[in-house]
Parts: sequence; C-alpha cells; structure tokens
Amino acid sequence: MKEFFRLMRDPIKLRVSLMLFFMFVSYGTFFPIISMYLTQILHFSGKQTGIILSLSAITAFFSPFITSLIADRVITSEKLFGLLAFFTGILLFIMRFIDDFYIFLLVYTLFSISIGPTINLINAIIFHHTSSKEKEYSLIRVWGTYGWIAAAWIFGYFYLGVLNKPLYWLFYISGFFAILSAFISLTIPEENIEHRGLGHFELLPRDALRVFKSRFIIIFVLIGLLLNIQEKFYYFGTAIFLEHKGFSKEVIMPIMSLGQFFEIFAMLYLPFFLSKLNYKKTMLIGGVLYTLRTAVFMIPFTFFYFLGNAFHGPGYTLFFAPFFIVMDKFSNAKNRAGVQQIIGILFTGVGNIIGQNLAGFFFDLSKSTNGDINFNIYWLVPSLIGVFALSVFYFIFDDKKIPKET
Repeated sequence: MKEFFRLMRDPIKLRVSLMLFFMFVSYGTFFPIISMYLTQILHFSGKQTGIILSLSAITAFFSPFITSLIADRVITSEKLFGLLAFFTGILLFIMRFIDDFYIFLLVYTLFSISIGPTINLINAIIFHHTSSKEKEYSLIRVWGTYGWIAAAWIFGYFYLGVLNKPLYWLFYISGFFAILSAFISLTIPEENIEHRGLGHFELLPRDALRVFKSRFIIIFVLIGLLLNIQEKFYYFGTAIFLEHKGFSKEVIMPIMSLGQFFEIFAMLYLPFFLSKLNYKKTMLIGGVLYTLRTAVFMIPFTFFYFLGNAFHGPGYTLFFAPFFIVMDKFSNAKNRAGVQQIIGILFTGVGNIIGQNLAGFFFDLSKSTNGDINFNIYWLVPSLIGVFALSVFYFIFDDKKIPKET
C-alpha cells in the first residue's frame, strides 16, 4: 500500500491513472449490458446481436495493425489514445438515436475501429511511464478496476435504479467519460521519446513482429486468445442470464461489479503473487478462476451466480496482467506499442469474431421452441474452452523462458 500512495504522489502517474479510471467507466457502462440493450430494447435476435458484436471486429482486426504503424512512430501513444477516445465518445452519442439493424451495424463498426486500439494503447502508455513493471503496473492498472466499479454503481444502480432512467442512457454516460479520458490523456507528458522510434515509419512493424517469431510466444499468445474468446461468452450472456434468473435491471451491473471489488485486491497484491509464487502459478490461479466463473453458473443456486461474478475480476488480473507484463518483457520502448497492438489484432479482432459469433450461436441454440433458455448448454462451452487452454498452458509455460532484462 505504501508503494501505491507513493505512485499517486507522482503527477504523471496520477494522470495516467485518471485516464484509466475515466476510460474504464466508459467501458464498464457500455460492454456489460450492450447485449441486453440490443436484444430487449431494439429487439434484435441473438444472431443479429452476435453479428453486431463480432462482424464489426473485422475492422477491429485491421485497426490495431494500422495503429501499430502510427503509435510512437507518427504520433505518441498518449496523443493517439486521446484522439481515438474522443471519437469513441462522439460515436456513442450517435448510437443512442439508431434503431435500424444495418445502420447500427455500420456505426458500431466505426465505434470498433476507434475503441479497439485504446484498450491496448493503455498498456503501452502504462509501460512507458513505469520503471518497475512487477511493482508498478498493477498499482496503476487498478484504477481501471475502480472505474469499472464506479460504472456499475453510477449507471447500474443510480441511473437505472434511483433515477429510473431508461437503458439508452448507457450511451450518454459512456460517451461522456470516454471524452473526459481523452482530454486527460492529452495532458500526459510524453516520456522516453528518444527510445520510442518516433518519426520512424515502416509499412510492416518488423521490430514488433520479431517478438512473435518464437514457438513459446506463439503458443502463449494463442492460450491468451482462447481465454479471450471464453470471456466473450461472459459479456454476451451474463446480464441476460441474471435477468432470466429474476434479478432486476438496476442490480445486474452492481452484481457484475463484484468481480471488480475482488480484482482490486488482486491488483494491489499482484507484486506479492509474482514474487512469492512466480508467473506460472499466479497465471494458473487466474485461469482457473476465469474458467470457474462460467462453470459455477450451471449450479442452480443463487449463491453461485454471485460467486461466478466474483471470480471474474481476480481471474482476469491474475492471468492477463502477468500475460501483458511477460509480453512487455519481450519488448522494448521502440516496439512496445506495436507489440501491444498486434495482441489487439488477435484479442479485439480474432477473439471478438470467434467469441461473439460462438456466443450468439450457442445462445440461440440454448433456446427451446417456447422461448425458454437452457443456460447450461450455453455456459458449458466457455468452461470447456478454459479447461483446454489451461491444460496447454500448464505444459508449455516456464518462468525460465521470460527475459530477465526489459
């Protein structure tokens, strides 16, 4: 905790933290319940919803590749993030007024182009402004968790519950905080400019692509991709699942924020986990929690619906935070943004295409002729994906393969 408060006294790291906080309020307002908005307010089918959330990922597949050519080469990561976050906010306001499937699909495609790279630029910006990745990354990244929790209570409980606002307010709240995050990012001083390769443009980011040449990295990233696909089932189905089990709309987002409450502790104590347990054991714990998150939803007791959501946050932190740290250890200041964007191509692009389409397919498959939903069929699929991914991880990952120097 002393290290946390020390970092927050640094004005630059404080701005990076606030940028994360506001952007994750935007993410946390939008992503958990957009499927509910599409299916229940706009009355799109599961297939249409899956198309919207996945077909637009084709553009998200290309946009991180484009930004890997731009970030820290033509323009710094901080400024690029600001421009993209601002455009994201504007598109969110526009989506509020669309109810036609094809027009919504078009605008959501533009939205995916702008928001996709921001998720991975966040990691590049954090790493640019940290000196000790194991000690500092999680203590800054935890502000994204604070933002996600704030979204659940600001929008989920206060706006939907206390103020009784309609569900379309998610676009107003999410758009406002995306624009606020954009303005914060533009005030962050650019550090280590001389090491970033600014002004050096090449058609293919060869420095970044070299990181992905080794067999270990290829398999490691594919494991991350499988868990990313698994995650799409959670976001597609959880809000609908909870409402199906009798929970009212205003409590769904607070319930889903349980994971973020526990994620705070995982983030703050991640340096302890990595130093005492090593990367492999820490990531195995995270992957197991990530898989149990959907598996326990198949147990027909209310307690397990809360428990599954509680597993989400620490599962993500203990697997994916070390995942990004490991990838950064294979990177340098010049290719860092490019490496993070290539991961974005796979996670935001390929992961979305496969994950959202699979989720939409099995959501429709789970419906009976009378419209009832057998969610056990739906939740079984991501649980099996998680078991397979963790089995491969257990046999191929070795801490000795991680570079000692960054």
